[in-house]
Amino acid sequence: MKIVVIIPSLNEEDSISKIVQVIDQGLLKYYPNSDSLILNVDSNSQDKTVETFTNTSTYFPKGALLINQFPKEKVQIF
Repeated sequence: MKIVVIIPSLNEEDSISKIVQVIDQGLLKYYPNSDSLILNVDSNSQDKTVETFTNTSTYFPKGALLINQFPKEKVQIF
């Protein structure tokens, strides 16, 4: 089973590490044999959110996607 957990963020340096650890522990507890990824989609944080996310130790791999521009139109997800 493949699972991707997406964490949107903007200036969450103080809280992102705990969030990542809780997600990682939940994946390990409930889906230990899964092919999982924890993905941070950051909206151009001005603090060290991405660095803190990247440096947080996890069992499952992590990835970061940086968004420097916001869409000019509303985006609908179906």
